[in-house]
Amino acid sequence: MPTYEVALMLRSMPKPELKTTLKRISHAIFDRGGVIRNIENLGHRPMPYKTTAHGLVHKEANYFVFKIDTATKAVADLKEEYSRDVDVIRQRVFKSEESCSNHCTLEEELLPPAYRDEVKKMIEVGKTQVNRFTYKFKYNSGLDYYPFQKYYVLIKLGFKEQVHRIPAHSRRYCSQNYCNSRIEEALNRQIKAEQQASQNYLNMAVTFLHPSKSMIGAGGFFMKMYYDELEHMHKLINYQLLRGGVPLISGLEPPNKHKNLTMLDAFKLGIHMERDLTILIEKGIKLAEEVKDYHYADFITSAFLTEQIQSIYELDQHATNLTTLKCNDAFLLLYDMELQKKYPLPHDIKKSIK
Repeated sequence: MPTYEVALMLRSMPKPELKTTLKRISHAIFDRGGVIRNIENLGHRPMPYKTTAHGLVHKEANYFVFKIDTATKAVADLKEEYSRDVDVIRQRVFKSEESCSNHCTLEEELLPPAYRDEVKKMIEVGKTQVNRFTYKFKYNSGLDYYPFQKYYVLIKLGFKEQVHRIPAHSRRYCSQNYCNSRIEEALNRQIKAEQQASQNYLNMAVTFLHPSKSMIGAGGFFMKMYYDELEHMHKLINYQLLRGGVPLISGLEPPNKHKNLTMLDAFKLGIHMERDLTILIEKGIKLAEEVKDYHYADFITSAFLTEQIQSIYELDQHATNLTTLKCNDAFLLLYDMELQKKYPLPHDIKKSIK
């Protein structure tokens, strides 16, 4: 029930009569199911002005405040009854609002979350609780690999290191983009070959960019070839992941040191590498046709074979120019300047060289 404050002004009367009047007022509250929490006597004092009530003029009154709990419907009945009581001069009923002590927490809220007391308590509670939703699978088999060789279970449980120990032809896993194990191995061979070629091209580019040679054009050309092979490797890795296979990034053979590498020799080495890559791609196409993986055949043909032919043609053209013409120092300088116009270095590498 809501709480109300009933302010009453009672006429001047002797104490026995005042006592009887207070009892009558209290019984009116009890009869309507109310509860009196407190009665405050403010004393007998003069009124602010003369007041007429029930045919009498009053200049003084007894002031009382009742704090009660009662139903909202009973308030109107109490007002009506007190208005008919000849001993009550004035009556007012006010709804009491509980005083709430508001504590300002602005200073604490302005702190970073890690320094707030509530957040610290939450962190401490979280440390004491056990994560019931993380299940750690235990093999209990004494082996360092999953004995049933179910690839998708290993991936799901997070044993990625053990996946590489299982031969590709013995993996059985569920994938909508099912990839044949032989195709997966061919893709990994192609990835390794592209990675090796990119490293070799980078080594050539660094050789020509060295201050001892300072052939910026040749360095820019082989740097461009390096980025092309790196892009090919990324495409193959993405395709391997798309088909549900596991890309294997294995170690590379250290490139040969080319201290006395000439521009002509570099182009011939590039032709040799591109032909090896083309042969590997052609083998992949034949394998795809053999296992009837037409998607891989289309991918490797459209994305790589045309670029390989263009790269071989470009390298062969430069090698032919250097072989046919007289390769003295002046000619090599002019030829390198032409290459520099056609194959500019990336801005960050060019800035570091300067």
